[in-house]
Amino acid sequence: MLKRFLLFALFTLNPGFALAATEISPGVLYQPNSQLAVPAYGIELTVPAQWRAMLPQGAEALIMEPIGKVARMIVMAVPNSSAQNVRQLMNQPQMLDMATQLLPENQPVEQGGLFMQTYQVSGANPQNLVASAYGRLGSNQTAVFVVMLEPRGQDSLSALGRDFIASIAFSAPQTAPAAGTGNDNGNIDWNQQLRGRSLQYLHTNNGLSVKKLMNLCSDGTFSYSDNDSYGSSDAMGTFSGYSRSGDTGRWQIAGNRLNLTWNDGTRSQFTLSRRYVPEFDEWGTFVDEQRWFNNRNRTCN
Repeated sequence: MLKRFLLFALFTLNPGFALAATEISPGVLYQPNSQLAVPAYGIELTVPAQWRAMLPQGAEALIMEPIGKVARMIVMAVPNSSAQNVRQLMNQPQMLDMATQLLPENQPVEQGGLFMQTYQVSGANPQNLVASAYGRLGSNQTAVFVVMLEPRGQDSLSALGRDFIASIAFSAPQTAPAAGTGNDNGNIDWNQQLRGRSLQYLHTNNGLSVKKLMNLCSDGTFSYSDNDSYGSSDAMGTFSGYSRSGDTGRWQIAGNRLNLTWNDGTRSQFTLSRRYVPEFDEWGTFVDEQRWFNNRNRTCN
């Protein structure tokens, strides 16, 4: 089994990446041609045309599926790797779920810096799927893997998977802070980091789901929305509820303060910080004490 997969949890945008790249959030459906960054591993990738991608809640791999077709590509990564590690990992059985396993059919074949493997699908396989994979070692010593699953006889993923993994861009991974440090706020230009971006907060616990979205437009305006939902089931029956709110106004940055002036004239102020999150081995953007995700803005520039 691969010891570490791509997108182990949540990631923060690295200023070294192009601003078009989006910080990945669990449960978000990314549309075709979305540019996604994984700074903790030094990776930037683009969702193929006519495909969509999602990191399921609690999952350890990015799942990509085509629109209107039966197929799947699973994107994974392992940092601090070597060519030998790539060969070894591609020559090991891989678990898809508790009932399905991929068994290597041969030794991996290397050609032009790409490793290729085919698998036998063992266990539950009602759609008669066949599996293959590409592996590639980046210049930053991060290995990426693309596992391809499609119905037998379809034979449409090999070229797509090859082009996709070859297009992945590598850069120096973000490093963990030295022992005893938990922030990296230094000289962060928060105006540059957030202008034209979208901040998103997600929280789920004991049936309660909270989502907050703040679009910070380049012209100094913002839009805000939040929604809460709740569902429970016990001996007394099933209960569910839902609420939603939204507003607009103007925003500005003063140092590490985010100042909002709402349309009714009231004001709010939040403290911004960038902190290391040890449990996920990555950096995060915090608004006061809550972690928000710095995503591409799909509402305004």
